[in-house]
Amino acid sequence: MSRISIDIPLDQPGRHLGRYHIPFSDNSQPYGHFGPIAVLANGSGPTLLLTGGTHGDEYPGPVAIMRLIQDLDLAAIQGRLILIPALNAPAVKAAMRCSPLDGGNMNRAFPGAVDGGPTAMIADWLMTKILPLADAAIDFHAGGRVTDYAPLAMVNGGPKSRYADNLALAQAFGTGLIWRLGALNDARSVNGAAELAGVPMMACELGGLGDANPAMIRIAHDGALNVMRHLGILQDGRPVPSIAQRMVESVDRANSHIAPHGGLFDPLVEIGADVQAGDLAGWVRDPFELARAPTEIRFARSGHLAIRGTRGLVSAGDLLFGLVTDIA
Repeated sequence: MSRISIDIPLDQPGRHLGRYHIPFSDNSQPYGHFGPIAVLANGSGPTLLLTGGTHGDEYPGPVAIMRLIQDLDLAAIQGRLILIPALNAPAVKAAMRCSPLDGGNMNRAFPGAVDGGPTAMIADWLMTKILPLADAAIDFHAGGRVTDYAPLAMVNGGPKSRYADNLALAQAFGTGLIWRLGALNDARSVNGAAELAGVPMMACELGGLGDANPAMIRIAHDGALNVMRHLGILQDGRPVPSIAQRMVESVDRANSHIAPHGGLFDPLVEIGADVQAGDLAGWVRDPFELARAPTEIRFARSGHLAIRGTRGLVSAGDLLFGLVTDIA
């Protein structure tokens, strides 16, 4: 039995707006903490799970999920939507990547533990009580405060994954980039939980900088509607649009470029650029040692610049750029 409880039915038709309860007592909330959950159900059809706020400082997904909860016409739905705009509710409330209650990173917490801390309890609840109800799932991400992503969908391509079904979701979602996760995928993520549960799933990364970018919210909102149309849940007569999409992957950790020492990050290349091995990416300049020559950062291999660190003042080891490479 999960220790998380909810105050709405999951199996009845209608628009149900409620909360899930986290039984964790601390100095601020002696009777526990709460997060939001909604169910929109009508007619017969598949179930789609939408989660946002897995990291608490990533906003396009939660905003788009709130639009869907409040604006979708229930009569147009054939099936069920389970919508959780703040999966790691304590982190969302605090505008932090990880939970202020236990420091837990929700996307590294699965399969969770029924008697664990708050983050582990939520992960266990999603894994054992919510994912088994779903026929498909989308987990919304962005770069948070310190990274920025080109809009992309991510699918698990591991040997145990339902790769063809995952890819179909991403193709319907409609971003220009689809990132096939391979050896670098973390099994403790929501993607990993869906793989264990046998549920087709995609995640997405939409911008970053810790803001609610209108263009990224629109991609999240419209992409979710497209997946609903693909699954037959939304029957509004609009076709799923077909766009040119680029399949990419991250080969290994050498695709990530990190700061060799602290200083001011002076990037030369914009996110979304195609780069060649050896190209100058920028410099790290030490503002406290004026005579010190700037350190050149050059790309170790060719690829597409999908991730950019957004810190102006960096420390050794901070991410500067992340590349993906085309799948042949």
